[in-house]
Amino acid sequence: MCIAAALSGASKVHGIEIQDFRIDLAYKWAAARRAKIDIQEGVAEQLPFPSSSIDIFLLWAVIEHVESQERTLDEMARVLRPGGYALINAPNRLSPALFLSDPHYQIMAVSALPRFIAKWWVVDVRKIAKHYGVGVFPIYSQLIR
Repeated sequence: MCIAAALSGASKVHGIEIQDFRIDLAYKWAAARRAKIDIQEGVAEQLPFPSSSIDIFLLWAVIEHVESQERTLDEMARVLRPGGYALINAPNRLSPALFLSDPHYQIMAVSALPRFIAKWWVVDVRKIAKHYGVGVFPIYSQLIR
């Protein structure tokens, strides 16, 4: 998303990433496309940006992975300039398409399970991952609250 924003004409593009190898990858992709971006290591619950410093905030397929959705949204509100825009995108856990194949682990119906059962199924039974990186799939009314 940062590269797309830079290529679309954004004068400054900042991003955060929790995994350092993905930061390196983002810079390689940006260099290949001659896009100027700034990616820092961090988490959404503690953004490394000054208050009221961001015009447009994109949280793209991230909100379901954070430790605290409330702290993430508070941080988003803190860094947004007055009149700024926020775009939050997340998978709909009850979507028929996602029910057939979860976008994170490609397992039928795992997104509809309670988190502790999904974690057990993905990590202990199927052994697809060493940890279950999906928290809560929010619904619109939760985000608004």
